[in-house]
Amino acid sequence: VWDLTISAADLGIDNLTGYYYHYLIERNGEKILALDPYAKSLAEWNSDADFQQVDGSTGKPIAKAAFINPSTVGPALDYAHIPGFNKREDAIIYEAHVRDFTSDANIAADLQAPFGTFKAFGERLDYLKDLGVTHIQLLPVMSYYFADESTKEERIEEYRSQNTPYNWGYDPQSYFSLTGMYTTNPKDAAARIEEFKELIQLIHEKDMGVILDVVYNHTAQTHIFEDLEPNYYHFMNQDGSPRESFGGGRLGTTHKMSRRILVDSINYWTKEFKVDGFRFDMMGDHDAESIQKAYDIATKANPNLLMLGEGWRTYTGDENKPVTAADQDWMTSTDSVGVFSDEMRNELKSGFGSEGQPRFLTGGARDLQVIYNNIIARPGNFTADDPGDVIQYIAAHDNLTLHDVIAQSIKKDPKNAEAEIQARIRLGNSMILTAQGTPFIHSGQEYGRTKQFLAPGYEKPVADAPYKSTYLTKADGTPFDYPYFIHDSYDSSDIINRFDWQKVTDKTNYPDAVKTHDYTRGLIQIRRSTDAFSYGTQAEVAQNVRMITTPRQGDLVDGVRSDIQTWDQIIGYLATASNGDSYAVFVNADSAPRFVSFNEQEKALLKGDVIADAQTAGLTAIENPTGVTLT
Repeated sequence: VWDLTISAADLGIDNLTGYYYHYLIERNGEKILALDPYAKSLAEWNSDADFQQVDGSTGKPIAKAAFINPSTVGPALDYAHIPGFNKREDAIIYEAHVRDFTSDANIAADLQAPFGTFKAFGERLDYLKDLGVTHIQLLPVMSYYFADESTKEERIEEYRSQNTPYNWGYDPQSYFSLTGMYTTNPKDAAARIEEFKELIQLIHEKDMGVILDVVYNHTAQTHIFEDLEPNYYHFMNQDGSPRESFGGGRLGTTHKMSRRILVDSINYWTKEFKVDGFRFDMMGDHDAESIQKAYDIATKANPNLLMLGEGWRTYTGDENKPVTAADQDWMTSTDSVGVFSDEMRNELKSGFGSEGQPRFLTGGARDLQVIYNNIIARPGNFTADDPGDVIQYIAAHDNLTLHDVIAQSIKKDPKNAEAEIQARIRLGNSMILTAQGTPFIHSGQEYGRTKQFLAPGYEKPVADAPYKSTYLTKADGTPFDYPYFIHDSYDSSDIINRFDWQKVTDKTNYPDAVKTHDYTRGLIQIRRSTDAFSYGTQAEVAQNVRMITTPRQGDLVDGVRSDIQTWDQIIGYLATASNGDSYAVFVNADSAPRFVSFNEQEKALLKGDVIADAQTAGLTAIENPTGVTLT
């Protein structure tokens, strides 16, 4: 272990501002340039740039670290103080991509800052404040590899799903530096730090928190850490070679210095930028001890910090050296971190590996007990001993959007069936926002975001389908008009990835989308007005939540028997708040009207107010409800 302290005078210059550096490592007579893994900012980056190593050989470029002290840059920050947020079940998480949120050309004239930047994102925060979410989860903002930061201001309005400068950011090259793609000036190493701090300050001022999507499970290129010390920083195969994932190396967090990278990085973002949480990409790739250590250190600085992750059972550590993984099975041993519930997602609308198959929201009868168990944060594929162990969601940035998978499942073209698709989205959002656990919303889920490939020439099937597209057909097998929908848009153009602002503002041209937005906003108001849907223990849930629509043969109602089958498309549940207020939630995903008969105890519900019907949701009683009748 060594250290070196240098000053500007040592280098014969007045100050270090604007200067950058590499590590020059000599090993066994060979010299190589490498990136400082603790660099706090970088020079403007282009992954396609020509690069020459010390020996004159050419190869993949190595980012240059900046001389900078982040603590002297930007505003002084504090952590978020969010009204009503006292435990993780109180959070309502909203996932957004920095560029997407302001890349819509329709708002270009309204922006003061360049689109796609931290500054531009800050200009649109009132929308999220009004929507009512508590936390904004940003897709990765750390420096990612595949980018040309000099092209960041080029808005791509032609339909393309590959070979663009766009990126989701899941190809990290630095765990301490921000990308230059979201700053107004990537040539200025301080600007990205200052502007991100300013965004965090604005979010906090609007009573919301910031969650960072972090990607420690793999790097963009194996050489990034192998250059520093071969065969150490990554998980290893038995033959001594590094284990890889998505083209990069799997960070070996059971190794002391690799774990230190992860823990130090989490600690840095928490203390320096005052962030309020972290979402771990492929968290199941990590060992549980590393994630717990990161949580324990970060919460010393911010006790209200949230941690969540993809807890899939994907751990691949050092060969023949098993450990406890940070996956869904770990939930019985920790209440520090929550995991996404793939069972809830798959039961309601289908998910990865089964997309397009009919589910509860899309015409498929499901086991009502399984649906209910998920609503009370007790999924069947892992044990959640605390409601906050469960992140309740039906859409995220990857795979088809909720709108598009519903269209796929019901086999109806949005051109003619938009109203039905939006109605089913509203049902899905109502179930997520009245479920126990922590709800999670994908940006645009509140209006029916679509990634339909509407390029000229693609109205009908073509021989060369767009990259990462899904081909959708009607029930009779004929294709939709414009039948291609992008399911993973990480390399798609802005016209595909944009947040479509007209669909939350233009009621004349997009009535169904605006209705769904307003409905979702109302659901959030309901959730935040009571603790009935956000209990902090399973004991409280068991005491205060129960299913109304247990399978039974019902009474005759207008000549139709109100039967509830074991597998069905209608469910009702009752949640009682700590103050005694009761909320009955009924969801009819069937294509036909359904009747529910109450027992004597439940008949008291008939005296209640309807605050959410098929069209409207909020805190105000609806005088003439649509789609529901209480008799």
